[in-house]
Amino acid sequence: MTNVELRTNQIALPEKDQLLISCGRVLERLTASAPSDSNINLSIDSRGADFLVDVGIVSGELQFTVVADAKSPFVALEKASKEVSDRIKKWSATKQVDTLPAIVD
Repeated sequence: MTNVELRTNQIALPEKDQLLISCGRVLERLTASAPSDSNINLSIDSRGADFLVDVGIVSGELQFTVVADAKSPFVALEKASKEVSDRIKKWSATKQVDTLPAIVD
């Protein structure tokens, strides 16, 4: 079972309701493709005029964190989501190759 956490640290977020909906959709997509024992954390913070999106995944097979920044929290979320999805796809492809049956002549 995947555990998901979303943190926003009480910052002023433009279009907060729509951003939270977008975050939920990203987390749903990541949860569907990540290992089933994953803990996925997504946080949004600000640094000056930039927004930071931090996505961390921890499971028995996969552990990493991605941080993306942009002037818009939506763009930062999209950048982080794409990188995390790419890493999960690479892991998944490697896992599929490892589970193929061996051919013995």
